[in-house]
Amino acid sequence: MLYFNGSFVVAAMGNNNGSQDRVPACYSDIVFSVASANKSNNYSSFSNHNSYVDVTAPGGTNSSSQYDDICVITGDDDVDYMYGTSFSTPLVSGVASLMMSMREDVRAEDVEYILKHTADDIYLAGFDNFTGYGKINAKEAIRRLSSIYNMERYTTNGGTIIQVDNDWKTFVLYADFYTCVAKKYRIEKNISFNNYNQSTILIWGNIDGTLGVAPSNPNYQIPWCGVKEGTITSSSATIQTYVYKCKELYYPYQTFWYPCEPSEVEFAYTVLGDPPPSTPSISLGTQWDPDMHINHPKLTITRGSEDTDEYNIYRMKNGSSFDVVATISCSGTTTTWVDEIIMSTQYYGDNWWYKVKAKDDFGSESDFSNTVYTKGVQVDSSMNKDEPITLEIPELPSGYSLSAFPNPFNPTTNFKIGLPEAGNVKLSVYNSIGQNVFKFDEYREAGYQNIVFEAKNLNAGVYFYRLNVKNYSKSGKILYVK
Repeated sequence: MLYFNGSFVVAAMGNNNGSQDRVPACYSDIVFSVASANKSNNYSSFSNHNSYVDVTAPGGTNSSSQYDDICVITGDDDVDYMYGTSFSTPLVSGVASLMMSMREDVRAEDVEYILKHTADDIYLAGFDNFTGYGKINAKEAIRRLSSIYNMERYTTNGGTIIQVDNDWKTFVLYADFYTCVAKKYRIEKNISFNNYNQSTILIWGNIDGTLGVAPSNPNYQIPWCGVKEGTITSSSATIQTYVYKCKELYYPYQTFWYPCEPSEVEFAYTVLGDPPPSTPSISLGTQWDPDMHINHPKLTITRGSEDTDEYNIYRMKNGSSFDVVATISCSGTTTTWVDEIIMSTQYYGDNWWYKVKAKDDFGSESDFSNTVYTKGVQVDSSMNKDEPITLEIPELPSGYSLSAFPNPFNPTTNFKIGLPEAGNVKLSVYNSIGQNVFKFDEYREAGYQNIVFEAKNLNAGVYFYRLNVKNYSKSGKILYVK
């Protein structure tokens, strides 16, 4: 079966404006079903709707205005406007393909879960029969597989046994064409993992390594485990799966477990999250200005997360709002800021109020759970001068690492290299026919190094890279799109 082989199968819901079970879209456990969203950011009236819908994607409106539909190039190089879930489905397939290119170990179940849980609600909150989990958010889905998120896989077994069915119910093992009666049991297990921003955590089950089935449609024989609703915290959750206690309908009425006994249940699951940045600390001092012969306020900053290379400095304005007064950057093992940030002599009352926010690789600011405020004193000429601004660097990387972002890119991408010790860094990029189009060979200090690759004079397509540092090497591919 394609799903077991790692293929992500996408199907259109159909355009009958009804709730019919359309094949193959109705095979919801093994097929990703797509309905249509219209120009008004709502579900398309022509699109089929039922409990099998997973997500929606733009597919047109079928209104009196042709410009509300999808513009296509016809076979005679003319332009036409069409609508249908057959236009929505390739969009989802294309995003899924990009997601699978982000990491070497991305699986079909990873793509399915991330697409569902990063989709934007456009009709009702949560799941509904018209839009599924919502309209796909391609940027957020691809972002979740970028280097700023950690994806870790775990396995465990056993757990707490909870009987779901009190009465015996008819149960058909389609794989064996065998009818019996059964009671359903839920197996729960409390798990813990690395600390993440709770708002970004996604957890889902893996097919490979799980022994247990879903509460519905167990006869697809797809191993299943999932998270118990409402149990996810920043570092823990409760996962669950199901087994059936079966009894033969006729003498000798033997009993057996499907697919295994409760004690033999195995969980394989993935945790994806954005590690919470450690909040940078700031303190207020002064710096001597030899030209004006006065002291200026000066911020000393202790760097927060080791992956954060840029910070915005805010200062209170008019006693209520904060304005950005400076952006400071650092790279590698630099021990001082590139430029000393000397603030102006304006102040609010007798106090200085500042806060610091880190910026991620996308340029977005991180939201810290505790915003940092620093309270100082009024500045005057009687204050002593202070030392230049210094930066405290966290521990060096524990091992070698390499990531390329963005990927796909246009026209530049950044190779971020983690070096636990100094050494000669050799990085090469090759085109699809093996020609070397980029070569970097320099000695670099320990820490996180950034190497920029620019392809604006090259053809679009797939490129391959290889890194060698001492005894460490890593290869991969990047996609240049125009």
